[in-house]
Amino acid sequence: MTKINKLSLVILMSFSLSNTSFAVEAAKPNIALNISNIIYHTANIPATLYRHKETIGELLKGDIINPNSGFIGGIFGLGASLANGKISKVIKLSSDLGKEVTSIIDNAAQIRNISEESLPGAFINTIYNIPNEVVKATNNILEKTADTVVERSSNYKEAKETIAKNKKEIEQDKKQIEIIGKNNQGLQKEVKNITQKVNDYGVEINQVKEKTKLVEKSTRDVLENVRGTQQLLSTNTNQIIQSTNLIRNNTNEINHIKTDLNNRYNQVNNKVKHNRNTSSRGIASVAAMSNIPLPAIVGKTTVGIGMGHYDQKTALAAGVGRYYENGTAMKLSIGLAGSQLSVGGGVSYSF
Repeated sequence: MTKINKLSLVILMSFSLSNTSFAVEAAKPNIALNISNIIYHTANIPATLYRHKETIGELLKGDIINPNSGFIGGIFGLGASLANGKISKVIKLSSDLGKEVTSIIDNAAQIRNISEESLPGAFINTIYNIPNEVVKATNNILEKTADTVVERSSNYKEAKETIAKNKKEIEQDKKQIEIIGKNNQGLQKEVKNITQKVNDYGVEINQVKEKTKLVEKSTRDVLENVRGTQQLLSTNTNQIIQSTNLIRNNTNEINHIKTDLNNRYNQVNNKVKHNRNTSSRGIASVAAMSNIPLPAIVGKTTVGIGMGHYDQKTALAAGVGRYYENGTAMKLSIGLAGSQLSVGGGVSYSF
């Protein structure tokens, strides 16, 4: 049960991190499309999880497959899940997530292949291994979450069964007390009758004393039963308090883990946005520098400017070029997008 939940949440974190790791390439013609596809399919993962929130909740609670039921119980639970269609919901969840996962992995691989042609291998390997380390740490947190949910749910179930059992015993004791109370009322009436007979007919006092002893014994029995019932009620109350505290602690722990996961997601999202802005400025600068008009006039020096725009980022570039009479040509250009500066230059010789 916990493995399925871990898989769905780890997919969300690991593919968001994949966007951060491979969003720095800017000079290849298909990088923008790969990045756009990764962002699109990553954004689809939370929506997919929300659509299947009922199935995920049933998996966490053990309504589909309960690991505490043992081997035979697990088989019966699996059969029941097949009969009521719950297993098909799990398969549908896996299928929907698999589509997003496959697209993200393919686009990330394409970005890496393109990046390996222009960046050092050690740098590429370092970037490529970052998502694996973060996913591994996230998976450890999710294992603790799922195991805690299962353990707390089992303890709560046992406490609930004990409370129900005690409640039945209390009801039986109440009935017994009512019976004893009725018997006591009957004995009291009998004492009154005996007393009246003693007064009326002079019945011997010893007989009255024996009856009185019986009444006293019945009264003591009633008091002892009342004390036992009070102790049972006290024990049951303590168990209810312990179960309430256990549930409260479990809820606090889950909320803490949820907050930590949200913080990690926000950090990853901010890094993706930052890297996207950086790459967009670089692409805009390259577009601006490449569009500076520098005609090839021998013996002349030409100065020009150009503009470029990409993904809501605009860059301005300036360049200078000269073509010498000996066949040598030289070009230098500078691009500026926001606070990001790009520089390019080149020399050629014609013969």
